[in-house]
Amino acid sequence: MDQQYYILKPSLDEKETGKAYPAVISYPDYDFDGPRSIYKIRSDHFPDFVPDLRFKLARGAKLCDMMTEATSSAGLILVSQRFHVFILSNAILPSHRFYDCFIETKDGIIKYYFLHLVNPELIEYIDFEKTIFYKKKYSDNLGLLNINSYSEYQAIKSELGTRFMIGIEKMTLIRPIPYDIFQMPLIYKMLISEKFYEKLNLQCFTGIETKPHNLTF
Repeated sequence: MDQQYYILKPSLDEKETGKAYPAVISYPDYDFDGPRSIYKIRSDHFPDFVPDLRFKLARGAKLCDMMTEATSSAGLILVSQRFHVFILSNAILPSHRFYDCFIETKDGIIKYYFLHLVNPELIEYIDFEKTIFYKKKYSDNLGLLNINSYSEYQAIKSELGTRFMIGIEKMTLIRPIPYDIFQMPLIYKMLISEKFYEKLNLQCFTGIETKPHNLTF
């Protein structure tokens, strides 16, 4: 039986998370161009500095075990201390780091963590010949693309330029992913294994949404 994978992301259910999106906001004087800025964190490697990660809880937002934020572009997820402990105790992770993050609330400063995963080796798990690619503009499918390797993917992406993108209707793997939480190359989503999904559902965490993904092998 195929392994089922699930997308892991912050919930937008206002009853649970409050009415503010994103849930945390940057300080007006935060230096986004500074040497320790969150903007300096990249998805393909770890930084050689300690990031300056601090926010204010947005008006109308509630503290949850996963929080929405709108400043990072490296696939980071913002998690509570108890979710951080749960992940470390229950998940097999690829190369990763947890960065301290501090959220100012009306009751004081609350410590959270950003989880940063770097797993470029997973590109080798993709069965390009069986994966269904298509030419994409916005949400429109403009026709299938024949892509049989990562080098062909890169060449076609360069050829399409900035006007079009490569969409993926269904990704097929050569073999199962050995991790419980990971960033899947080319689809740029945080995914979790079926085993971790089942453990997660036994808990009472807040602010977390999961849904099945059609990643298969």
